[in-house]
Amino acid sequence: MNLMETYRSIVEAAPKMKKLGIYGSEISGLKYKNGTYNAKPVIYGSNKLGFRVQNEFGDFETIDLKTFAKRFG
Repeated sequence: MNLMETYRSIVEAAPKMKKLGIYGSEISGLKYKNGTYNAKPVIYGSNKLGFRVQNEFGDFETIDLKTFAKRFG
C-alpha cells in the first residue's frame, strides 16, 4: 500500500463534521448546549494557549485548551 492509498483510507474512515468552518485561525459553528460559538486562539498568562470563545449574542470568555477540548471535543 503506498502513501496515497493510506491517506485516502484515513480520510474515508475519519468522521465527518457538519457546519464547522475554519477560516484562518477562527473556528466557527461550534455547538454547545443550546447555542453556537466561534473561537479564536489567544496566548495568555505565561505563554499558555487558550481560546476566546464567543456566543451568538457577543458574550465571550477566555478558556484554556483543556477546558476547550472538554467542552467542544
